Amino acid sequence: MDLDEICIRRPTADDAPAMIAFMHRLTGAHDNNTSFDPGQFNCTEEQQRAHIAGVQDSNKTICLVSEHRGRIIAITELARERRVTRSHVAVLGISIDLDYRHRGLGTKLMGLVLDWARAQRIKRIELKVFARNEPAIKLFRKFDFLEEGRHAGAFCKEGRYIDDVTMALLLG
Repeated sequence: MDLDEICIRRPTADDAPAMIAFMHRLTGAHDNNTSFDPGQFNCTEEQQRAHIAGVQDSNKTICLVSEHRGRIIAITELARERRVTRSHVAVLGISIDLDYRHRGLGTKLMGLVLDWARAQRIKRIELKVFARNEPAIKLFRKFDFLEEGRHAGAFCKEGRYIDDVTMALLLG
C-alpha cells in the first residue's frame, strides 16, 4: 500500500457510520491502546454527526479521516482549548487502524495537523498516550514532543494497570 492510495480529508456527516465502525474495530481489538475496552465505545450516529458538524469549517478544531478503498483507516483530531487562558493550547488525538501502522501514515498526519496548528497560531500541543504504546511515543518524539508527566496505573484494562504519559510540543 502506497500513501498516495490514501485519501486524507475532513469528514462529512455521511462519514458518521464509517467513523463509528472504525472506532468499533479499533476498540474491539484485544490490548488496544485506547481508553476503551472492547464493547465500551458507544457513540450513536446522531452524536457522531453532531460532532462532525461542530468541527467542520472550524478554526478551533481540525478533524481528518484517512480513507483507503472506501474504508476509514484513521481519525486524527486537534482541538483548541475553549478557555481564553488556554486558547493557545490544542489537544491531539490520533488513531490508526492496526493494519495501516508503520507505513508512514502517522508521520503524514502529524505533519498535516502541525501545519494547521502553526497556521492557527497555536503555541502548545498536548496529548496523552499509554506508556506501552512505544510506536506512538516514538512518532511523537520524532516531532519533538517531550514527556511532561506519567500517571502511574491511570487505566486498568483487562485487569492490567497502564501508565498514562502526558506529552507536549511547544511551537515557535
